[in-house]
Amino acid sequence: QAVSGGRRPYFEGCLEDDEAVYRKEIVRSIDAGKPLIGFGVVGPPEACIITGYDDGGDVLTGWSMFQEHMDPIHDIGVNSPENPPTGYEESGCFRRSGWFAGLSGLVTLGERKEPDLAAVYRDALGWIPSIIEGPASHEFHTGRRAYRAYIEELADDSEFPEGDREALALRKMVHYDAMTMIAERSGGADFIREIADHPGFEPARICLLRAADAFAEAGRRMEGWWKVAGPIWDDEAAQVRTTADPKVRREFIPYVERARDMDREGAEWIERANEALGG
Repeated sequence: QAVSGGRRPYFEGCLEDDEAVYRKEIVRSIDAGKPLIGFGVVGPPEACIITGYDDGGDVLTGWSMFQEHMDPIHDIGVNSPENPPTGYEESGCFRRSGWFAGLSGLVTLGERKEPDLAAVYRDALGWIPSIIEGPASHEFHTGRRAYRAYIEELADDSEFPEGDREALALRKMVHYDAMTMIAERSGGADFIREIADHPGFEPARICLLRAADAFAEAGRRMEGWWKVAGPIWDDEAAQVRTTADPKVRREFIPYVERARDMDREGAEWIERANEALGG
């Protein structure tokens, strides 16, 4: 029902500074047997699942992908993320007191409804080209402009200051996040193939399958990093050193450029699909 942007947490359509409002909603939802999605409860302001509470909501429990990775990254001197758990349940769930200080958003679950798949698919097909071609989302680049910014940063040696271990580790993290976002085009390709199999989208089936192939190819381009960087999957320090190497980064840029081009090709096929569907 609600998501957040900005420091003041967002809920039910309005910004709200009163912790009691959030506490009440969390308790109500958990008591009704419904978990919630919180942002910034544990670790960075990314999503976690809130599955329970103690002490009237003073302590929240749940699951976060960051809850067991709060120590400095190996030996490279990177500070731990903010908002570490204050304890753990026997089940493995985190416990977090003082959670409101880091909260940036809350999502509650309404009543379960069967989705209108055709409507969901049509909305998605209308949205995809706008993301790839859109100029920005808030202060962030999107689509091809994001690719351009990514490529420019990879080529800018000043962004990778030699000897600054913390700065280089952060650059590595952002670089790997960017590669992950592109690699996940493969998941988008599977979704588009699902649309192509829906009876109501038969007129656009060929266009949709070609779009899916293009997005899948964009995702596969990120495998090129391991070709230029080597098999360093489990060596965090080596990943940081390699990301700092300008020769390796420049060798990887053509893979990013190819992914960008395949993204655009995929968007063009989606646009043709929308035309075939009368959109």
